[in-house]
Amino acid sequence: MPSPLSDAAGPVGFRAWRVPGFHPMPRAHTHPDIEINCIEKGFIDYLLAGRQVRVAAGSLAVFWGGVPHQLECCSRMGRGVWLTLPIADFLRWALPAGLTERLLGGNLALMPFAPAMADRWLADFEHGGPDRLRVMRLEVEATLHRLALQAGPPVRPTGPPRTAAHENGSSHVERVTAFISRHYADALSLPRIAAAVRLNPKYLTRIFKARTRLSVHDYLTRVRIAHAQRLLATSDLRVVDVALQSGFGSLAGFYAAFARNDREMTPHRYRRALTLPTRV
Repeated sequence: MPSPLSDAAGPVGFRAWRVPGFHPMPRAHTHPDIEINCIEKGFIDYLLAGRQVRVAAGSLAVFWGGVPHQLECCSRMGRGVWLTLPIADFLRWALPAGLTERLLGGNLALMPFAPAMADRWLADFEHGGPDRLRVMRLEVEATLHRLALQAGPPVRPTGPPRTAAHENGSSHVERVTAFISRHYADALSLPRIAAAVRLNPKYLTRIFKARTRLSVHDYLTRVRIAHAQRLLATSDLRVVDVALQSGFGSLAGFYAAFARNDREMTPHRYRRALTLPTRV
């Protein structure tokens, strides 16, 4: 089946599908689920929260889709199995806090995996009845617990050396997204961001749009929404405080941005949904 993920997608739910070939993503996107990538062959390079991270064959990668992410470079002959997990299920599993904070903070966690395991999960999801799906969920939960036990420091940027041409494109975008990931709660404007990364605002606008298919403002808004979703999921802060701590200057602006991200969801509904059981 084709990937159910699209630009600024709503909840994907509990899903598993095979990816027979990897392709660069035309733009950064978001979705509120936990994403699990099992790479069987080849590699992928993600741009995630201002960092470029390589995931090679034999690795299982886990990250939160609420943070803007983009598959920038990959092996076109690669192969893997993708899973998505509702954030509500992930939080109810009560995984060690270190892993939860790490993923919701925009980091990616890696561990080795056995290809037979990913094949079994896919078969359970596509052909299994309720009992096999229940076992599959238990295995995914156990895998994340094991990942929490062995998780080291956050994955650092990796990848091949950049050419000068590549440096003029992706490297600038990485610097911009890294700056935004550190300062999204501040009052930011295009001139301030451009000054921080020492680029002309018009040039920054052009290369950022060319590389991500998003404006700098749209990307900043998505990062702020991701932080707001994290606070709604993990704290009892009032919605107005969530908005202010996420960089929104007003409650009205926060609600409008939340609606653009998911027209059927409000901050209050999002928080309530995290307490409700989800369906396969």
